[in-house]
Amino acid sequence: MIGALMPLAILDTTNTLLRERRERARALGNDLVSQGVFSLHCSCGNCGEDPLTAAFPDLATQDAAALLAFATAQCAGDVRRRCQSCGKAAPVDGLRLHLWSQQRNGDGVLELVSGVARWLFCADAAAPQVLAAGDALITTVLCDQLLRAGSFLNGLEGREAEALALWHRAAALLPQAPMPSIALGRAALLAGDESAALEHLRNAAACSDGHAPACRQLGALLGELALRHRDGELLNRALDWLDQALDLEPNNPVTAFALGRIFVSSGSMQESLEHLAVAATHPPLADEAEHLRGVALLQLGRADEAHQTFERLAQRHPEDADTLRMRAWARARSGDRAGALQELEALLVAHPDDEETRNFRDLVAGDEGG
Repeated sequence: MIGALMPLAILDTTNTLLRERRERARALGNDLVSQGVFSLHCSCGNCGEDPLTAAFPDLATQDAAALLAFATAQCAGDVRRRCQSCGKAAPVDGLRLHLWSQQRNGDGVLELVSGVARWLFCADAAAPQVLAAGDALITTVLCDQLLRAGSFLNGLEGREAEALALWHRAAALLPQAPMPSIALGRAALLAGDESAALEHLRNAAACSDGHAPACRQLGALLGELALRHRDGELLNRALDWLDQALDLEPNNPVTAFALGRIFVSSGSMQESLEHLAVAATHPPLADEAEHLRGVALLQLGRADEAHQTFERLAQRHPEDADTLRMRAWARARSGDRAGALQELEALLVAHPDDEETRNFRDLVAGDEGG
C-alpha cells in the first residue's frame, strides 16, 4: 500500500471512489468523466472530503503542466469548501484529481498538497503505482481526457470544430496511439469525407494490434464503410479487427454487438445470433441488440421467436412505433395476419400520418388478400 501525500486519505484498492469509478467505467468507457476531491480539515474536528463539482476546462488536460496549473489554481489562497459533517465552510488542505484512461483501463490520479504534487495510476485490483514526472502513462491518461472532451463537444450543435481541435491535440500529444486517429476517422466519416476517414483509419491500424478498444472501434468503422460500398475485402478486414478484439476481451458485449450488427447488415443472419445474445446482456445495448436479433430471426424463418422478441421489446417500449411495426410484421409472418392488421390499424389511428406504418399495413393486407 502506498501512502498518500499528507493530509490526503490513503489511496488503495479498497478506496470507495476508485471502486465506483471502475464499475461505472465498465458501462461508460471513455465517457466516464474526470472527477476531483478536495481534502478538508474543519474546526468541528471532521477531516473529510468534498467533491470538485466544476468541470475541468478542456485546455487543463492538454499536458501535465496545464493540469498541474489547473489543480494549483483550485487550491490557491484561502479556499474553503463545505464540510460534509457540519455544513460550514472549511479550509482546503489538499486536492486529488481522478482521470479515467480507457486505453489503460484505470484511473490516473494527480495529488496536490501545499504545492507538492504527485501522479499515481490505479488499475483494477492492483495497488496504486507512483509515476515519475514525464512518465509516458501520464501522457496516455491526458490523451484520453482530450478524446473524451472532444466526444462530448462533438455531440453539441456547432461545436464540431472544437472537438476536432481537441482530437488533433490528442494525436499530437500521443502520435503512436490509435484512438485519436480513430476519433478523427469517425468524424471524417460523419462529415462525408471518406478518403480522409480511410487515411485516419490506416494510421490507427498501424498501431492497433493488441489494443482491444482500438481493434473494436476500427473494425466497426471499417465495417460501416464496407457495407456502404459492398466492399468484400474491406468487410473482411473489419471482421479481422473485431475478431482480434474478441480474442483480447472474450464476451465483450460491445465487440459482440459490432459483429452482430455487421452480420445482420451483410445477410449472415445465423452468425449474428450468438453475438447479439452476448450484446443483449449489456443494458446500454440490450434493446438494439434484441431488435437486430428479431430481424435476424425473421430472415431465418423463425417468425414465432421473432414475434416473442419484439413482444418483449414492446413491453419495455410501448410507444416505439418501429418496435410495434416489427412486432406486427412478425405476427403476420407467424400466421396471424388478422391480428397483425389489427395492431397496425391501431397504430395508424394513433399516428395517421405515419407512412411507414401504412406501408406495413398494406403489405400485410396484400399477403392476406393473396
